[in-house]
Amino acid sequence: MRNFINISIFILLVLSSNAQSLLPIYQDTTPNKRELILSGIGAYGSNGILNEMSNKLLFGGIITDQMKQDAFQKHWDNPQLNKVGLDVQGEFEFRNTTANLFKNEKWGFGFKAGYYINASALYQKDLFGVAFLGNESYLGKVANFSGSGAALYNFQKIGFSAIEKETGSIFSLNFVNLNNYTRAEINKGGIFQTALGDTLNLAMSGSYTSSASNNFSKGYGFAIDADIRLQLQHSKTNRITHVQVLFKNVGIVRLNPEFSTQRIDTIYNTSGFSFQELLDLKTLDSLNLFQKEGANYTTLPGLVQIAKLVNPNDQKKLQSYYGLRLYYKNYFTFMYAGLDYKVNTNIHIGVNGSYGGFSKWQTGIYGQFNYGSWNIGLATENTIALFSKKAFGESISIRLRCVF
Repeated sequence: MRNFINISIFILLVLSSNAQSLLPIYQDTTPNKRELILSGIGAYGSNGILNEMSNKLLFGGIITDQMKQDAFQKHWDNPQLNKVGLDVQGEFEFRNTTANLFKNEKWGFGFKAGYYINASALYQKDLFGVAFLGNESYLGKVANFSGSGAALYNFQKIGFSAIEKETGSIFSLNFVNLNNYTRAEINKGGIFQTALGDTLNLAMSGSYTSSASNNFSKGYGFAIDADIRLQLQHSKTNRITHVQVLFKNVGIVRLNPEFSTQRIDTIYNTSGFSFQELLDLKTLDSLNLFQKEGANYTTLPGLVQIAKLVNPNDQKKLQSYYGLRLYYKNYFTFMYAGLDYKVNTNIHIGVNGSYGGFSKWQTGIYGQFNYGSWNIGLATENTIALFSKKAFGESISIRLRCVF
C-alpha cells in the first residue's frame, strides 16, 4: 500500500497538470453533409512548477536543488491552494446530416468515440515543500496540508448523437468504461515536529479511494455531451453572433466492488517514529488509524463552456472569439479571448490569451487550413513553452476534418 499523503504528491507531481484546447470552433453553415473528425489534445499546466522541473518529472532527468527552490518560491502561500493538472484526449466522430434520424427531416445522426486521461490536484505550498525540500525546514513549525486533494481518471466512451440540422446543435448519449480512478483528499491536516525532531504530532482528516484490481475495466457508466448553438442578433446592426453552450463528459460511473475508500480522522502524537515513517501508510495502518468502507459511484470530470464562435462566412477579415470554461473536478474558472484573422477563404490564423484553469496567464497561437474537402487545425495554448523552459506548462491540439 502506498503512503496516504504521497498518493496526493504522486498524482499532482508525477502526472503534473489539464488540457485547454482553444482551437477556435467555427460555426459551420455548410448544408447537409457527412463528416469525419479526428481530434487530439495533450497539455499540462501549473501555477508554481516551471517546465524545467516538470519535464524532468514527466520524462526523467536530474532535478537540482535550485529547481526545487525556484518552484517553491513561485508557489502561492497558505492558505491559497496551488494547482496542477494534466489532460490527454483523443476523439473520433462521424456526423451525417444528409440522412434523417427516425425519418425526421429536421434531425441527422452521428457516432463518436473517445479516450481520456484527466489528472488534477489542489495543494498547499507546505505539501510541495515537504515532498521536495524535506522536513528540516519545518522543525518547530507546522506543515499545513489542509484542503489538498488529487484525482486521476482514465476512461473511454462510445456514443450515439442526434444532430439538429438547422442550428448544428448536437446531443450525444455515451457509454463509458472506466480504466482507472484514484482520489485522495485532505480536508484538514498537517504535521508538527519539535525543534529537536524528537516528537511528531499528526492531525489528519481525509480519505483515499482506489482499487486493488488490475482489470481493464473498473466500472461502467453513462455520460452526456451537448453542443448547443445559438444565434444572437444585434438590435442596431442586425449582425448575427454565434454562441456555443457546451457540455462534455457530464456523467456518472458505477465502480466495481474492488474499489474502497479509506478514511482517517485523528490526532496522533508519537516519539517512536521518524517524520518519513509517519508519512508511510503501512505505519498508519499499523496504528489502526484508517476506517475502510466501500466506494460505489463517482462522477466524471465533465466540462461546461460558453463561447462566442468564429463565423468563417463573415466578410470581416478580423473576428474576435472568447469564452468561459469550467471543469467539475478540482478546476478553477478558465477565461480566454482571441482574434481570428482570415488570410483567405482557405487559411485562418490567430492569437489568444487566457487566464485560469491550472495555470496563470498564457498566450496561444493557431492555424486552420482548408484543402478541398479537408480541414486541419493546429494550436498551442502556451506559446512561451515553444521557446523557453520558464513556462508553466505545455499544450498542443490538432483537429482533422473531412467533409464528403
